[in-house]
Amino acid sequence: EICAERQLLPWYSSSSMLRSSNPAVVAFEANDPTLSKAFHKNISDEPHKSNWIKQHLAYLESGISSAIVGISNSCIIIAGIGGIVLTNDGSMKLHTMFGVDHLYAIVLALGIVILFANGFSMAYVEYLKKKEYNDLYNREKRREMWECENYLEGEQKEMVELYEERGLSKLDALTVVQIFSKDKKFFVDVMMKEELEMQAPNENIHPLKNAILMATSSIAAGLLPMLPYFGWWSIRNWAFPLTVSYLHTIYASYFIASVVLFLCGVMKSYYNVTKWWLSGLLMLFNGSLVFGISFTVGSTIEQFLL
Repeated sequence: EICAERQLLPWYSSSSMLRSSNPAVVAFEANDPTLSKAFHKNISDEPHKSNWIKQHLAYLESGISSAIVGISNSCIIIAGIGGIVLTNDGSMKLHTMFGVDHLYAIVLALGIVILFANGFSMAYVEYLKKKEYNDLYNREKRREMWECENYLEGEQKEMVELYEERGLSKLDALTVVQIFSKDKKFFVDVMMKEELEMQAPNENIHPLKNAILMATSSIAAGLLPMLPYFGWWSIRNWAFPLTVSYLHTIYASYFIASVVLFLCGVMKSYYNVTKWWLSGLLMLFNGSLVFGISFTVGSTIEQFLL
């Protein structure tokens, strides 16, 4: 019976398309203690191993966040230049200083330059941030271990006081600390989290690999809204006359950006508590907002500065 219940768990809840594959989450969201007990009774007695989510969640989050940044950068360029060169009815402004050919080339050139520069810059900053935190954490951990080896009683006293501040009685705090401190390595890990409030770095996430993923995701996703411009550029010298207007190209870019942003939002629901469709709509709204602001600012700049 328990095995049958476990087989039903991944499909029990529709609150999140992706998170529904986690039996513990499904049981909680369904407010069903029976399902929760069935799941926990079937947990192996072997030590817990890192599952796929635990190993790669940070990579997934970094990749999706970087992709959203890349798409937003493309939207800024496309909509911003569109606001400069288009009139309210969607036609090209007569005093545009460059032709349509040059306009497409400028959008593509700016897009590629900004996507690559921003992608690598963002990745480098994130690499330094993670590396510096890892170095700081390891240094503080070595210091705590050194203090435990040289004056364990002092560290025990600090933790007893900390647990008392959090509501434990003197006796309970002493008991807990005495048990924890029997294993110095375990005790140091507890102090890092409880006393210094520092989370241990994810050992499965390598700063350099994470940085490469961020740069790649940002550039690759950012190039997708540029596809209509690449397409027009590749057929610009064909024999038949081109009937697609510049405004239609912007529409096509906006459509691609919207689809990709919605999918990014759906994937974000894998590691947050937002329903998949709402997470997708929120990212879609973000893209629309970026597009609208960029177009408005571009149009304003054209009116007052050009």
